[in-house]
Amino acid sequence: MHLAAESRTLAEAGDGLDTLRRNVSRLEVRISDELRPQLAEAAKVACNLRSRADELRASLEAISQARREATEEVGRLTKKQLSEIKQLTRSPPECVRRTIAGSWMVLYGDRFRGKLSIQFDATKDWSKCQRMLADDNFVSRILSFDPACFDDIPAVPLHIASSYLGISSDQCQDKESPKAT
Repeated sequence: MHLAAESRTLAEAGDGLDTLRRNVSRLEVRISDELRPQLAEAAKVACNLRSRADELRASLEAISQARREATEEVGRLTKKQLSEIKQLTRSPPECVRRTIAGSWMVLYGDRFRGKLSIQFDATKDWSKCQRMLADDNFVSRILSFDPACFDDIPAVPLHIASSYLGISSDQCQDKESPKAT
């Protein structure tokens, strides 16, 4: 009887081993078909992310270096020069004030989207212009400005042309409309 029990146990173990082999085989197929491609894709994404992180670190370092250089340049300014700059910022000559106000309208033109006319009081809104000059992104906003935005806000260039350049809106519109031949 003891031998029969051992034989049964061995048969059950053999069946269990066959089941285990089938499960292992199925898992190997799944690893090969599903997980390896996913792992390869994840590795590729991780590599791209590392590359992007390196690019961002390099950009941050360049910005940091530019700030250090700018700080050094500002540090070389005399107190008299700083005083003149502060005075010009508070109360610049009229031509500079108008240029800065026009720049503000151009850079913040989205505020006038959908409006047929521009309401801008150079005296009342001067603080907005001063904040714009102090903004860290001021120069980069100018460099990345896309004039195509005027297609969506045509009132801004018309206002600047009429209010700051002395060009009547009729003259601007005559140049915009094609001549009939």
